[in-house]
Amino acid sequence: MDRRALVTFQAYTWSGWDRDGYTIVTSAQLKVTKGMTLNPMTLGFHKSEYEEVPCLFYELLVERIVVDRVLFDYRNVVIENPGGGLNLSGPKTGKFILRCGETMKLGTPTMDVGTSISVTLDEIN
Repeated sequence: MDRRALVTFQAYTWSGWDRDGYTIVTSAQLKVTKGMTLNPMTLGFHKSEYEEVPCLFYELLVERIVVDRVLFDYRNVVIENPGGGLNLSGPKTGKFILRCGETMKLGTPTMDVGTSISVTLDEIN
């Protein structure tokens, strides 16, 4: 039997180009399965929106779901530092594990426009 997990997936798109700056928050609670990819299209954006700014396109792959945790594989983002902020030269690919109730924060390694991502594992069934 394939396990499913309920995750809350949020993306905060921001721009430093605007004098006052702005943030657009998009959120969804999703039932995910092994092999599912979370990316901007998961939240309703179109791939064509990222052709001109490919640095904003990211992917989080649900690699494995077991009884008490989910393993994710990430691409084109970096993991947020424990005290906040991003290491812009940090690894842009890797893996992380979430247990129920835990949240991982990641972001696109850019300075003038970017996306901050939050993934929370709500439950596993």
